[in-house]
Amino acid sequence: MQRRRLRQITLAILSWILFGYYWWLVSRRRLNPETLTALSILVAAVGVVWLITLFWIRHNKRLDRKSGNRRRSRRLGPGSLGVDTLGRIVERSGDVLLSQARYIEVDIDEELGLKRYHPFETAPMEVER
Repeated sequence: MQRRRLRQITLAILSWILFGYYWWLVSRRRLNPETLTALSILVAAVGVVWLITLFWIRHNKRLDRKSGNRRRSRRLGPGSLGVDTLGRIVERSGDVLLSQARYIEVDIDEELGLKRYHPFETAPMEVER
């Protein structure tokens, strides 16, 4: 198990123990008007969050019905792999080579309106930002 995951689980367990301890302390006290006010505010806040969540779920289900069940339909692929979104002709030096390349170099020729993809063997230089 990763250290990060182990830390998260440990923190969650300790948080629940602390939560239980504080409720144990609260349950030993007598109820007074301030406590009842605080509890009613807490119950109201939980109710508001619940109503907002319910509204949001219904809203998203309504959108899903209108859009034609996007979750169950397949996504369309790109319209054309030969032209990019700016209308430049795209040249690739072999899809298999590009899929196996660790780095890919992109050359853009504005005069000819071409975009070329090439496998690149070494890491590119760092660009200053």
